[in-house]
Amino acid sequence: MNVHEFQAKALLKRYGVAVPNGREVTSPADAAAACKDLGGRCVIKAQIHAGGRGKAGGVKLCKSPAEAEAAARDLLGKRLVTHQTGPGGREVKRLLAEALSDIAREFYLGMVIDRATGRPAMMASAEGGVEIEEVAARAPEKILREGIRSGEFRPDLDVKVVSYGLLGMLNWAYKWYDPKGRLNVQQVAEQFTSLALAGLAVDESLVTPAISRRSRLKSGQRLRSELTAR
Repeated sequence: MNVHEFQAKALLKRYGVAVPNGREVTSPADAAAACKDLGGRCVIKAQIHAGGRGKAGGVKLCKSPAEAEAAARDLLGKRLVTHQTGPGGREVKRLLAEALSDIAREFYLGMVIDRATGRPAMMASAEGGVEIEEVAARAPEKILREGIRSGEFRPDLDVKVVSYGLLGMLNWAYKWYDPKGRLNVQQVAEQFTSLALAGLAVDESLVTPAISRRSRLKSGQRLRSELTAR
């Protein structure tokens, strides 16, 4: 099921999660009215089922209702092209007008369904405000350091060598992967996850069964999510 940002925030608000004030808008005049209701300043966000909207120009800070109206006029009907849409992009048919927030620090928290276990998996990062896959590509050693610190990964690993070795292995996948081949993307990610954990995970005999099972599950979920994203 795909939901837009304004729909997801409405669901979160319904269950008591604090979210910024805002509402869906579908016309320039509606955007101007929403901005006025939000105190005369707002952010206008394109609503499409894809990430990377900000970098593609789909998020605009507006200091007045007139700026909000202009932003809406610019975005509505536009095909927004991001790293997740493909070259054809996605047409912007609706927007979210939202109150501005004073940001002290940003974190990333996401939940996905792990298809291997059939359970929800949570991903968290101290570097919010950017795509989680960008964090993995720019600073892959953070994932390994977290695993070592929690006791899930072997403490003798050279973090930099191993992290870039894993990335090197993955980055060559585009050379041989065939979308019409025997394995789909999810299955390839499962293979890479098993291969990685075989070398990264702590010795089973050194941890209690409960910790071992929990560690394998957490490590597998995190790595599987990262590998599938790539």
